[in-house]
Amino acid sequence: MRKAIICGTRFGQFYIEALRRIPDIELVGVLARGSRRSQSCAEHYHLSLFNRIEEIPGEVELACVAVKSEVMGGNGNRLALELMKRGIHVLFEQPIHFKEAAHCFRAAQQYRVKFAVADLYTRLGAVKNFRENVMRISEKEKPLYVHVDFATQVSYPLMHLLSELLPGLRNWKVQGEIKETAPFQLLSVLADGTQVTFRAHNEADQADMDGYLHLFFQITAGYSGGRLSLLDPHGPVLWQPRVHFPEEELIPAALTENAPPGMEEPNVCVLYSEEALTQREIFTDRWCEALREEIEAFSELIDCEDRAGEAKRLQKQVFYGQMWQQLMQRLGYPQIVYRSKYTYFDSGQLKDGKEMRRDTKERITDKTEKESLGKIREGIAALDHACVLTMLYYLHKNLPKVSQLKAYRIEELLDRMEVLPDYRHIVKRWLKVLSVQQYVHLNGEACYFETPGISENDLIEGWKHAERTWSRELGAPEVFDYFKENAMQLGDILSGEVNPALLLFPEGTFGLATALYSTTAIARALNGIIADEIVKLTGKGYRRILEIGGGTGATTAEICARLSEENGCDSYLFSDVSDFFLRNAEKKFAGYPWMSYCKLDIDEPFGNRTDEEADVVVAVGVLNNARDILSTLRQIRKVLRPEGYLFVVEAIGESVSMLISQAFMMTSPDDIRGEENATFIRLVQWYEMFRKAGFSLVRKMPDQTSELSAYHQRLFILQKREAATDVPS
Repeated sequence: MRKAIICGTRFGQFYIEALRRIPDIELVGVLARGSRRSQSCAEHYHLSLFNRIEEIPGEVELACVAVKSEVMGGNGNRLALELMKRGIHVLFEQPIHFKEAAHCFRAAQQYRVKFAVADLYTRLGAVKNFRENVMRISEKEKPLYVHVDFATQVSYPLMHLLSELLPGLRNWKVQGEIKETAPFQLLSVLADGTQVTFRAHNEADQADMDGYLHLFFQITAGYSGGRLSLLDPHGPVLWQPRVHFPEEELIPAALTENAPPGMEEPNVCVLYSEEALTQREIFTDRWCEALREEIEAFSELIDCEDRAGEAKRLQKQVFYGQMWQQLMQRLGYPQIVYRSKYTYFDSGQLKDGKEMRRDTKERITDKTEKESLGKIREGIAALDHACVLTMLYYLHKNLPKVSQLKAYRIEELLDRMEVLPDYRHIVKRWLKVLSVQQYVHLNGEACYFETPGISENDLIEGWKHAERTWSRELGAPEVFDYFKENAMQLGDILSGEVNPALLLFPEGTFGLATALYSTTAIARALNGIIADEIVKLTGKGYRRILEIGGGTGATTAEICARLSEENGCDSYLFSDVSDFFLRNAEKKFAGYPWMSYCKLDIDEPFGNRTDEEADVVVAVGVLNNARDILSTLRQIRKVLRPEGYLFVVEAIGESVSMLISQAFMMTSPDDIRGEENATFIRLVQWYEMFRKAGFSLVRKMPDQTSELSAYHQRLFILQKREAATDVPS
């Protein structure tokens, strides 16, 4: 009986379970550093725990090394070399750099032992089925395209599989790449005429470097007759015939009588599936069984003396490592994030779209807020506190020492911070906010600090606390990351070294801005309400819609999705001042027949820019970018039909998170905001603006008692008044 040990006890536990299924191999112990986990593992499986290689019994022939190699930050490859030096055969858990693998193979030949890289994924039933079917089709034609979605944690077995299926991958030619997006990066290559598109989840969570992944891998190979898809390494495998219209003059009639070959096949053919397979079964059975096959194959290899076959095997495994290294070199190091929170969702609760809408039609209720939005105030408060610390840090940073008894000239502070002239008024807003919160006292052109100096460590700890309280109920993780990144680069923003727009639209991409305007709890709720209310209005004859300052199209997307499920609308004019946003909208909403697009500047008269009156106008997050809010409201009134509706979403009062981020991108106002040096106007000032412009308030939400009020944003549903004596003609 062959005796074996396991090295490493995290993934090594799966090897232990696999070896327990092999009757002719005896597992005698575990080699580990003596951590609590390794002690628990040894006790649970009644195994000896070795802390040093010298403690390993001499009769051990085989070692399964589940310790990271040097390229992944471990010492697994050096451990393998020491084991082989003692005459022990090594089965090494992937990944491993091809140079490390080559070194290990040379050592194996030197010490007359065997070395192999383990890959359980190629032993899984679904992967075997997919590979066999690709090979079968490849006898007749090669793929036209291959699409791959994957987590970089499993990129090594993925490239092992793809290298077998696509021999031309060795000499790929890069066609394009997008590396700065999150959470996925894109890479497109051409491999012997086949287009291969990779979409990689390239993130690692600081708290769980190996376990944070949105998926394993998913592969679709496209052919002239259809697509073969592996949706997950554990299945299913699907064949979908390509859409093909027969060359008939009367298609339905011809197909009824005599359908051509292929038309009688199912639209989706399931080639492999384990419908009832659970994640518990994957981890407790399928992986262990796959590793059992891998270990047994390696045990047979130990007894094999086929030198030619051995040389070929070594070349292949080095090649797989080269392909993996080539891919990861293109993608770069994973982005470190702090998002490992996992929320279980019972799939039995999933419903069809209409049922879902019926259950969630009233999006802001006390019950919903208490159950799912209960932590919003806490999270926003922590974010605001981090932003306040950020302001204080940069105000204190260039002072030799902060004295609570000294009066600091405000202009001198701004000079020390090297603030651009265009941004000096924003820092003065900081001081107003800090004064209200009693962090500083203002006395004319001077200020007194009520707090001692804020250190860089204080700043970092403040943001760490905010990150701990952030959750997906508040917004997508990248929204929090955006504010934090602004805080970290605020000094360079103030001095003009960093363009704040590039932080919101990195390399001209929309992903972050879309997340900011669509994934926060307030955006989800208000966009949903706007969409629901507009659908109701279209049923009452209000079917001509104008959206002003549509931007990323976050609100547009919600409205159009709801309209498409009902009766649509007569026209939807999407407008913005930026060609950048208009081009994006034209692509994004190309599938909606009622859409049209128009360049519109809210600071210029635009009554003549539309062909007809609008029944409904949507203005979400745009009025505070106007130079004169009242003037823009009057322009909107001109394009609205009598008793038409206006939907406005705007911030009320000052926002500390905006003061370190988007405030640097906003238009300088010529109205009361400029007089008061305020980023946003107060609620009572909004009411006065609407009255003067000739609108009556139909509804406002959320109210002050709602958890969502912590965002300091409100939706105003307004209706045009027939007579307005205070509205200039």
